[in-house]
Amino acid sequence: MPRETGLTQRFGVFATIRGWLLADALHGETFETRNDAVATARRLAHVARWRGGEAEVVAQDRPGGALTVIDPPAAWPGASEPG
Repeated sequence: MPRETGLTQRFGVFATIRGWLLADALHGETFETRNDAVATARRLAHVARWRGGEAEVVAQDRPGGALTVIDPPAAWPGASEPG
């Protein structure tokens, strides 16, 4: 399950038997499609960034697939540069 490390909040999208699970450090929600779960994760990450934090979205591309960062913190305008 994704977890907050430092100032970056992570939102993960995982394939399950019953659909796609969107999870963060505090809760999870199941969606019928991956697109719906990813769209919601991106909106939650946007809100976290709007509030001044850093956020990223990681997701599986298919059931059993590896997790990939699809929306890193530096991908958004105004994001702090690493280093």
